[in-house]
Amino acid sequence: MLSDNDFRSKFGKDIAIFPFKKENVEGASIYVTASEYAWSLKTKKKICSNGEITIPKNDTAIIITQESVYLSENVAGACHSRVRLALRGLGHLGTPMKPGCTGRLLIAIHNHAKDENKEDEGKDVVIGVNEHIAVLMFHKLTSKAEVVDQKNLRIY
Repeated sequence: MLSDNDFRSKFGKDIAIFPFKKENVEGASIYVTASEYAWSLKTKKKICSNGEITIPKNDTAIIITQESVYLSENVAGACHSRVRLALRGLGHLGTPMKPGCTGRLLIAIHNHAKDENKEDEGKDVVIGVNEHIAVLMFHKLTSKAEVVDQKNLRIY
């Protein structure tokens, strides 16, 4: 797994992120943020308005990240959910990022949140545009991958 120092040495060579926000880098990971492009999986309608993404109860939001990511054939990665979102009743399945991954990420976040006043009912949850919605971790491969992801847009 790459540390922040390892990441800096690979940045611009084996890893590229645009737009890059230095404050999003942690000790062994980097946050990606929500863009205004978000839809309900149930209704297929846009769920972002005035800088807020409202995920309806018991629904899954499909959110495109602001950042585009590029990984060379020397690096793989993983996209993980954030504990802060899980504490709000939201869930995201982690997924691998293959060598050669290129493009903006599409993050699926499900709303499991329960209304504290009504035991069996869910509640809508709001995520802000620019909010950290997932964390990426990178791994240096011990040898160059022969099979690389050649698609332009990756869905995670």
